[in-house]
Amino acid sequence: MPYTALSSLLRVGIVVVTVMLALIFMLMLEPWVEMSSTPFLLFFSAVVLSAWSGGWNSGLLATGLSVVISDYFFLLPKFELSFDMAHLVKLTLFILQGLLLTVLFVVLRNAKHRDEVNLQKLKASEARFRLALSNSDIIVFQQDQNLCYQWIHNLQGTTADEILGKSDDELFPPEIAEQLTSIKRRVLENDVAAREEVRVILRGQVLYYDLLVETLKINEQIQGITCVAINTTQRQQVEQEKAKLRQSLQEAIQKKEESLALMNAWLASSPVALAFLDTELRYVYVNEALATINGVPQSQHIGRTFREVLPQWADQIEPILSGVMSTKAPLLNQEVKGETYPSGVYRWGLVSYYPVCLPDGQLLGVGVTGLDITQKKLTEQALSKSEALFRAMFDQAALGIALISLDGQFLQVNPALCRLTGYSDEELIQMRFQDITYPDDLVNDWNHAQRVLTQEISSYSLEKRYIRKDGSMIWVNLTSSAVCNDEGEAQYAFGIVEDISDRQLALQETQQAKQAAEMAANRTARLQSITAAFSEALTPQQVADVVVNQGIGALGAVAGSVVLIEAGGKSLKIIEAIGYPDSIRESWTSFPITANVPIAVAARTGKPIFLENIAALASQYPAIANVPYLTGNCAFACIPLIVEQQTIGVLGLSFAQEQEFTDENQRFMLTLAQQAAQAIARAQLYEAEKNARAAAESANRVKDEFLTVLSHELRTPSIRFWDGQSYSAPASIMKPPSPKH
Repeated sequence: MPYTALSSLLRVGIVVVTVMLALIFMLMLEPWVEMSSTPFLLFFSAVVLSAWSGGWNSGLLATGLSVVISDYFFLLPKFELSFDMAHLVKLTLFILQGLLLTVLFVVLRNAKHRDEVNLQKLKASEARFRLALSNSDIIVFQQDQNLCYQWIHNLQGTTADEILGKSDDELFPPEIAEQLTSIKRRVLENDVAAREEVRVILRGQVLYYDLLVETLKINEQIQGITCVAINTTQRQQVEQEKAKLRQSLQEAIQKKEESLALMNAWLASSPVALAFLDTELRYVYVNEALATINGVPQSQHIGRTFREVLPQWADQIEPILSGVMSTKAPLLNQEVKGETYPSGVYRWGLVSYYPVCLPDGQLLGVGVTGLDITQKKLTEQALSKSEALFRAMFDQAALGIALISLDGQFLQVNPALCRLTGYSDEELIQMRFQDITYPDDLVNDWNHAQRVLTQEISSYSLEKRYIRKDGSMIWVNLTSSAVCNDEGEAQYAFGIVEDISDRQLALQETQQAKQAAEMAANRTARLQSITAAFSEALTPQQVADVVVNQGIGALGAVAGSVVLIEAGGKSLKIIEAIGYPDSIRESWTSFPITANVPIAVAARTGKPIFLENIAALASQYPAIANVPYLTGNCAFACIPLIVEQQTIGVLGLSFAQEQEFTDENQRFMLTLAQQAAQAIARAQLYEAEKNARAAAESANRVKDEFLTVLSHELRTPSIRFWDGQSYSAPASIMKPPSPKH
């Protein structure tokens, strides 16, 4: 509690000193700069410093003291506290500004405090992290996009200066550097983490690491890689020792099993060829399988030497048998081939030779086991020939060929498919066909593939689109079928891909040309119909009816209006509109030509305006940015109606979808607008002529009536006297004098 009180007194003291210093400076400057005109200038600084150093209460205290001092020393009349209305307004504004500054700097002060606390926690966490890494076999490092080391921690057996700024090529032998670079480069290119066991050599010492590589991103941009390497050298050494022990144990067990198998095979019939020869290489035992292979009856083997039974094989086999007996070491899986009985029959055999000894080591002879691999060899040769033929066709085919797993993974691809897609063989093997198929074509392709894999159909052919590595799109014709095993189960799919982009392009161009011709013919017919309708329209209103009822249909618009410039040229009036809500039509019946809206701008400039979407309208005419949401329209066109280089009005069009106003569309709109303008001008002339004719006829009637009245008055004039009486003049007086001859 004493510490709290002392801290509070210190903050109050800072506030008082700050406010007093501001007062002193203002009093010192008063004679020169008339601080009374800005009575709160330096007190804002006092409030800021107080709020920053002491917080909320100090800011409020500084604001209060500043109000009292400013009122007393600087507001007129000086040296007295005055709280009239003008002073109250000034003081209230200062208080509000002081509160705002106090809140702002208290927030900044608290934020700074939180940042300092977080920084301390981060430093503590980093220290614990470094301590943990330093006491482990884990190395953490970062490399840039060029795979040069930028940062490394917990080095083992070397220093950071020897590594930083260098690449793997500069630090390790070529084969190791190539392996490390390949792993890291693949992570950079595919943005997919990788984990592999690697072997490195540092200072002549072989080390093994479990390497984890991930991309290093800043603002979603790959800047390099982050790697974590766990030293597994001891574990690898232990594994190697255990592998050696297992191998030795397996060899011992194998020898034991081979001996037991030999004894069991001699005791029972076996499909494996078996024989036992004594030390003079005479047959002691032969099974039927060996007799069949040799083409000599079993009875003709016993008691005869190997050379007597198979003289053509003797020079090849006898040295082997003698060597096994002399070394007492078995010779396994020796491939032999040659001619057997009957003559002209060639066979291949896989033969193993075993020395046969008593427990005391006395040699009894040699045992022979053999397998007839003739059919296997013939099959291998045929398969090798078939594979060579398939590989030649696969690699040299002009069409793309691929073997694909049941889930769409590429298993094998030929060079033609790599060229077609722009990906390398290594890249495609890591991908699925779904990754390069255009999204809109994927469902159809996958449905056909499933039907093939379920053997609903044997194969299918369809046209689809691929997305190449560079992002471009190509059209291909895919023919696919399933490859099944002996049980009829689908193992993978076989696909042939043909590039048909040129054909599709030609087809699209033909279709586009046909559509353009049909559109041109349709528009020409519509324009002729509209022109005929214009010829029958006698008033501008009738012309406008034709434009909005037939013209918008020809242009694919959903709404349209015809606006004419009123007499005087200062305002625009809508004479016909269709497709707009009543609220819009009522509010825009008439508006100034100076308005910042597309129709008015087109009327003023005499130039057409095309707005392809709502964003274009909002950016150029923000005052009416909400109109599309009221009408539901997305694109707009305003075409001036011009007659003899004089703008008489504007044709407005609205479209429900965003538009691409091509040159052809613009020309058609301008043609329609030109014909509408001429029709309106013609109707206006006709209307003016009609009005003039009516006025002339009215004037003639008035003239005739006046002449009739005047004639009557002349024939029967009345003379009014001074007393109000009148009399009719004699007819002789009214007659004109006779002409003198």
